[in-house]
Amino acid sequence: MDGASLLAELENLSTDDLASLLGRGTPRQLGPGDRIEGVVVRISSGSIFVDVGAKSEAVFDAAEFEGQTAPRVGDTLSGFVATAGQRGIQLTRHLGGEGAWDALEQAAADGTQVEGRVESRNPGGFAIKLGSIRAFCPVSHISRLPAEDLDVWLGRTMPFQVIEIRDRDVVVSHRKVEEAAAESEAATTWAGLAEGDTRSGVVTGVRDFGAFVDVGGVRGLVPRREFGWGFDAPAPKTGARVDVRVLSVDRDTRRVTLSLRDPGARPWSRVGVDFLEGGTYAAKVSRLTDFGAFVALAPGLEGLVHISRLSSEHVARPGDVVTAGQTVDVTIVTIDHDRERLQLSMRPDDVEAAAATRTQPATNAPKQSLGTLGDLFAGIKVK
Repeated sequence: MDGASLLAELENLSTDDLASLLGRGTPRQLGPGDRIEGVVVRISSGSIFVDVGAKSEAVFDAAEFEGQTAPRVGDTLSGFVATAGQRGIQLTRHLGGEGAWDALEQAAADGTQVEGRVESRNPGGFAIKLGSIRAFCPVSHISRLPAEDLDVWLGRTMPFQVIEIRDRDVVVSHRKVEEAAAESEAATTWAGLAEGDTRSGVVTGVRDFGAFVDVGGVRGLVPRREFGWGFDAPAPKTGARVDVRVLSVDRDTRRVTLSLRDPGARPWSRVGVDFLEGGTYAAKVSRLTDFGAFVALAPGLEGLVHISRLSSEHVARPGDVVTAGQTVDVTIVTIDHDRERLQLSMRPDDVEAAAATRTQPATNAPKQSLGTLGDLFAGIKVK
């Protein structure tokens, strides 16, 4: 291609095409309030210079990062344009000045985040300071996970999403920011979740049948029976952080079953050590059925007193003899280690039989030896 033809081609290129041909983007025209992101290229005393794709570098005042980890060259920072002119581009991490409202409206339109400080709260929500602008965050939007104490949010500086601007009233949400992050976290959790894992999570709700716990963005169910080893184990509190054990994972139905039981405190390990067959112990009646009463010898260690063993007399209904919560003396009749079941009795004759068994000499005691033939004839002299 000759020179004339090349010049003709260049004249037909638009500004954007020419910038692309030269390997550079079109210089950005920035104004106060614009939200911008760039890479730290150098740091000097009191100033942090950022490449934002403009004709000149933008500058943060280093004082804006006091009390936080200092930025380093290569880090990506975001902020707002405070001023832009012949003296360069001055950036700030907080909204303010003449472009603050324009920046908020733009953030609401494109879903970008703004940084705000939680100043105070009332029964309905929190007062948030976005630079020079005050906003409101409803209680339901302060977090995707419930908290036992709402005051933990006071004084925090964190990202928010603008969800509504009406007549200079601004409503923001931190929950939406967390939800976006949780989607990515959940994908990682599902990939690594396995039966037997121990995970930390937050209780998001408690029902009659169990409690829901959020584990790394994945919601699992702790069935009522898994609250603890005892039948009367208390339910966890909503908002509490707990350690749970993964019982099952069904990726097809996206269901996870969890447990709050501590394997190291397994009650059956005491059977044969603290609780022996034939022994009589104090127990608490936990529940009644048509066929007998279940009693707890220790938290999580239950056995059945069959209706026929509640008394030496005929019993029509277990409730005629015992009531829930009552403390009674029971004798361990049999221990089924394979099924981890105890058969118990309150009948006096069973108690007496067990006591007699314990006082009788053991039938399997070793017999006294008569010795050898040499021992038998020892001391006899043969003439």
